Amino acid sequence: MALRNCYFETERLVVDDWSRLLIGDAAEALQDSFVVSLLTETVTRDLPPGWQGPYDTDRAASWFADRQSESTVLVIANRSDRRPVGLLILSESNNGDSATVIRLGYIIAEDSWGRGLATEVVAGIADWCRINGTIRSLVGGIAGSNTGSARVLQKNGFVPHINGGDHPADGVEYILTFTT
Repeated sequence: MALRNCYFETERLVVDDWSRLLIGDAAEALQDSFVVSLLTETVTRDLPPGWQGPYDTDRAASWFADRQSESTVLVIANRSDRRPVGLLILSESNNGDSATVIRLGYIIAEDSWGRGLATEVVAGIADWCRINGTIRSLVGGIAGSNTGSARVLQKNGFVPHINGGDHPADGVEYILTFTT
């Protein structure tokens, strides 16, 4: 599992597992309240249909548990005060060989948009993958209308990729390939 100990820092951010980043009894309550505040209708508009719409504490807790059961969910937090500003969702697969492909998704809180944090976190995970040495590529799928996420991926060297219809008809898949 290449993602088991995924942790990195950028100039303004720290990205780590929730349990290592926030410790104590308040961590779970903060997790639930943060996920509720993160998953606004504006933020979820371009996400998969089952992720869209309003969230209450129960739906947020269920959504977070579902993501953790199927992938590695990392908290994106400010380095200065450890305040969460988003989530990085990663899943890995091996296509019959030893090289790993990582699918990435990220969600940045609406009040943190427009500050370059998504570009910074994608650059950070790309650097982490390069250093890891066993990861063949990073793949990110976006809704075709999500031009902001397309720019984030393109700024980080991702190129559009057609993958036999594995993404929605209105979606675009971007890939960043590493030499392993």
